[in-house]
Amino acid sequence: MGEHIPAPIPANDQQRVEFLRSLMVLDTGREESFDRITDAAHKAFDVPVALVSLVDAERQWFKSCVGIDVDSTHRDLAFCAHAILPKKPVTLVVEDAKEDERFMHSALVLGPPYIRFYAGAPLCYTDLNGQEWKLGTLCVIDSKPRKITEDQIAMLEMLARLVVTELELRMKFKTRVKEVKDSADQHAVLRAAEMHTAYIGQVAHDLRTPLNSFNLGLEALRSLDDATPEMVAIIDTMKVSLELMDITCTKAIDHSKFEAGRDLAAKHAPFLLSDVLKKSQIVVAGYTHESRGVTYEYKIDEGVVDSVITDKEWFWHILMNFLSNARKFTTEVANPATPQSWSTAEILAARK
Repeated sequence: MGEHIPAPIPANDQQRVEFLRSLMVLDTGREESFDRITDAAHKAFDVPVALVSLVDAERQWFKSCVGIDVDSTHRDLAFCAHAILPKKPVTLVVEDAKEDERFMHSALVLGPPYIRFYAGAPLCYTDLNGQEWKLGTLCVIDSKPRKITEDQIAMLEMLARLVVTELELRMKFKTRVKEVKDSADQHAVLRAAEMHTAYIGQVAHDLRTPLNSFNLGLEALRSLDDATPEMVAIIDTMKVSLELMDITCTKAIDHSKFEAGRDLAAKHAPFLLSDVLKKSQIVVAGYTHESRGVTYEYKIDEGVVDSVITDKEWFWHILMNFLSNARKFTTEVANPATPQSWSTAEILAARK
């Protein structure tokens, strides 16, 4: 008794299988769109078995089937593994498997389902790069030998093209669903960021009321007759710190407005450099526990105009950042008699 001859493996079979698996159709459930096609083939050819067979690396798996109860067979036994080989004509027709040396010793011929007639039109799927892949077949099977006409072959190939169309539509639908999901996820992230920004703006706005109340309380304490110079100095430091917090709140509110799509413009107004520098000195003096022997003094050179016109809040923000970094990165002073000085221009340049 002879041996069954399995179909040879195409040279590009690994890539073909990878593409088939990328379609995410293997081992999925029954779908009416494919079942309608196998039912049409079953009735049009008056055969007991019709299959949409996809040839995987080691098996053929049936996406849709009529007339059999299994969902796959080993690839070595598959007629469809022969049908996907490069050949002419495209459709594989076996009128009597017992007379064909490729199949006469197959377990599927000698045992259930006792295949004698087989016709399989390959499922030719063209990828985005224009490469054609034969993924499997639409096939019809009978347990009796029979002949098939050219018109019937053309009909089978037409039904096979419908299967490919369903595969394409299925993949496009999955891709679109993913795009919509990704878009929804992105929208959710953007929405969360918007809500976060709005929340910061609202919190900053709400903070202003207690800050104003606190400032009024400090003014009342400062005006007391028995307020000592030490108390006044502490109160002044706290008032400047409150002003700094109020500026921070203003910037947070402005940022939330900007994120909401509103244009922001610099708030140019005249102010005195000496006032800002004096306040900054008061704030820095409150950090004496972190000073590491560093003291902060300022002097406005002669010829420097004290009054300037710019955004006072941003100037204050830049100055305090500069002083904070200077305090943070300055080691303990070895020679306190040697001061370090910076011009206003240098401070602004250092911030850029």
